[in-house]
Amino acid sequence: MQINNIDTVFIVASWTDFYPLHTEAKTHTIYEALSESLDLIPDKVTVVLMHRVPGQPYFHIRTLFYQAIANGVLTDVETSRTSYLTTNAASRQAIEQIANERANVFVLDPIDIFCTDTECSYAQEGEIIYTDSNHINATGALLLAPLVSPYLLY
Repeated sequence: MQINNIDTVFIVASWTDFYPLHTEAKTHTIYEALSESLDLIPDKVTVVLMHRVPGQPYFHIRTLFYQAIANGVLTDVETSRTSYLTTNAASRQAIEQIANERANVFVLDPIDIFCTDTECSYAQEGEIIYTDSNHINATGALLLAPLVSPYLLY
C-alpha cells in the first residue's frame, strides 16, 4: 500500500471519549481499535501517538472573561494531575503497550507541559492556553512545538 510518500503520521485523539466502541460484531477497546488502524499503515511509516492533553472540565471562557473584567485578574481553574491520570489510565496503558510492540510507533506525552507535579491549569504565566475544556489554543499549541518538532521533516 502506498501512502503518497508520507513519512510520518500523527494520531491524536480524545481517546477515552470514544472507547470502548460497541458495534454489532464486538466491543473494541482502545488497544484493539488503535492496533487495527495501525495495521493499515506500512511499517516504514513513522507513527506518533500523542496522549490526550489534560482536559479542563471547569474551564468556561465566558465566565472567566467576565470575572477577569470584574476582578481584574484571571481566576485559577485547575484539574488535578492525579485525576487526569486516573481518567485516562486505560488509553495511556494501551498507547504505551502498542508503542512497545511496534518499532515504528512512538509516543508523545504532553502532561509535563500542561501540568505541574500536582495540578493542570488552563493558563500558564498569565496566558490562557485552552479554547474550551479540552482543546488548546494557538498559545497552547506552541507549547507542544518542542515535543512534536523532532518528528517533523523540514
